[in-house]
Amino acid sequence: MSENKSMLKMRPNLMTMLSEAQTWVHEHKKEGVICPCCKAKIKVYKRKLNSTMMLFLIALNKLDRRKPNDIYFHVKEILQVAGAGRSVGLDYCILKHYRFIEAMGKDEEDTTKKTSGYWKITERAKQFLSGKIKVPSHVFTFMENKFSGFSDELIGPLDAIDNHFDFEELMNQ
Repeated sequence: MSENKSMLKMRPNLMTMLSEAQTWVHEHKKEGVICPCCKAKIKVYKRKLNSTMMLFLIALNKLDRRKPNDIYFHVKEILQVAGAGRSVGLDYCILKHYRFIEAMGKDEEDTTKKTSGYWKITERAKQFLSGKIKVPSHVFTFMENKFSGFSDELIGPLDAIDNHFDFEELMNQ
């Protein structure tokens, strides 16, 4: 069954108010819906803090320690340090929801990119990596990585390293 057929659809009529449509989308976005106003697919995904995200964060921390005069590092350099024979995914952007990384501002006139590609590690990330704080095990996102919330379960860095990315788990929620 295609994803569109499995998503809920509201049957709006001329009397449907925008606020009603917004409420309906909000109430059903965990199951997956087609927005009655803009026809966008809205589904909340539960993303676990996983080992590939941790590899990225550890690599960024290494670069930060090796080059203390540099604040931001390009994603290619971070992935090169993180790679070292490992498969490192591109889901590192999830780390911004944990306030572990911050993007450097980009040229606003350049509409071809979402970010500058340069990232810095935060003090919060350093506290997490050193085991001083725990964070939610999962973040909830929708529509191209927009933040929706966190899970209640807290984990430390060693727990996150043991969480391997599972595409089927993500898609079968």
